[in-house]
Amino acid sequence: MCGRVNVTGVCKPYRRHVTMTSQQHVNQWVEGVAVFGDKIYVVCDRTDIISVYQRDSLEPVGSMKVDGLQLPNDMVACYQSGQLYVADLSQCVWRVSIDDGRTRRWIPSKRAPEDASPLSLSVTSRQVLVTSYHGDVLSLYSDDGRALARVTLPSHSKARHAVQTSSTTFVVCRTLPRHDVIEVNMGGHVTRKLYGAELNWPRRLAPTVDGDLVIVDSASGRMLLADGQLRLKRVLLTRERDGLKGPWRLSFSPDTGQMVIGEWWKEGCRITGRVAVFRLICQP
Repeated sequence: MCGRVNVTGVCKPYRRHVTMTSQQHVNQWVEGVAVFGDKIYVVCDRTDIISVYQRDSLEPVGSMKVDGLQLPNDMVACYQSGQLYVADLSQCVWRVSIDDGRTRRWIPSKRAPEDASPLSLSVTSRQVLVTSYHGDVLSLYSDDGRALARVTLPSHSKARHAVQTSSTTFVVCRTLPRHDVIEVNMGGHVTRKLYGAELNWPRRLAPTVDGDLVIVDSASGRMLLADGQLRLKRVLLTRERDGLKGPWRLSFSPDTGQMVIGEWWKEGCRITGRVAVFRLICQP
């Protein structure tokens, strides 16, 4: 069964090569998902608890409390340092040791006293990239909290998330001045734009293997795959074909090909959330 997607005038096949392997429903708005080893870490709206699940089965196996956490808005894991980083909306970034659960307010700090106003996070090697609450600045930090770089985005930008590339540029999804995905250099100048997709509230990005990029397009209920030149390759998942409810957060594990998607949607007046694990089978 093959659908089709229009890509700048060229009709390319929809390839079903992503399979859901497990899911877990929660009664809250999922604000962050992160994978470390054989565990999945989940944080929900307005809670100071990080729930822990087995990666393959999504069976609950424990929790971690972050005293002082108020408005979690994103979470990432760093494999090299063994830490979770949690964005506390417009306030600070918390660091949580996966090994022993110790927590501390990471930035702002004496090493980086400026207000980070964190909206979203990503990790490359031992560096943490913070997208500001106002959506106009990216801030790069070392794992010990030292400020490494600050990138001012083009005027009127409202960035929702950003990731660093292997060529020391940054791919950014925005909702102002339009809903798009761009690549910028250290000077904040646009070097590329995503072509071939009409985006509707792009929320999260995740690099895969070979320089590809997964894009969460929340309002359209789609997961898209673009190449390193920001050309749309294919639609991975859709609301209609794959049962996506409200894709919101994303963690991708290149070693296993697993995509962990955090979702939320309304059923009447009630907010429902879900964590779903999909396996991505890469095809040319």
